[in-house]
Amino acid sequence: SGTSAGRLFWRKYSGAVGHYYNGQISSNSFEIVPTSIPRVMQRFDASIGFNWQSGYSPLNIVNPPTGFSTITSDNFSTMWRGYVYSPSCRTFVVQVRSDDRVKVSINTNGTTTVLINNWTDHAPVDQTGSINLCTGVHWLEVRHYENSGSATAKATWFFQ
Repeated sequence: SGTSAGRLFWRKYSGAVGHYYNGQISSNSFEIVPTSIPRVMQRFDASIGFNWQSGYSPLNIVNPPTGFSTITSDNFSTMWRGYVYSPSCRTFVVQVRSDDRVKVSINTNGTTTVLINNWTDHAPVDQTGSINLCTGVHWLEVRHYENSGSATAKATWFFQ
């Protein structure tokens, strides 16, 4: 009983790789984004916990990386990918807060399961999804699209 933190990893690091795009990526889980939608930046994000105010893009941060000043403040997408290791069979829970669109998927043994799918424009909203995972590595993907105004993309996860 109880809960334990589920750590998201990319290689040996705790966190996920964030891919940042101008324009809207599709909501298709684990789909390769076509080259017609320019990826402006790829970086390692230790967590997914962003709240961009209206008029600010993901690069309106202190000391943004050189050369990454072309992400728009509206009409941009982000896709985070990493993996979760489950040491035993347990329930994996994902909680997100998003404004606008969001989709969370997990891939285990070649099968993709959508945990959260709210691919509509909306004000900030909290959602939860869960799945039973057994021992092993499971790929997690969070897709987010900002249409206009303020943008929020926050995700947490844990095992029950």
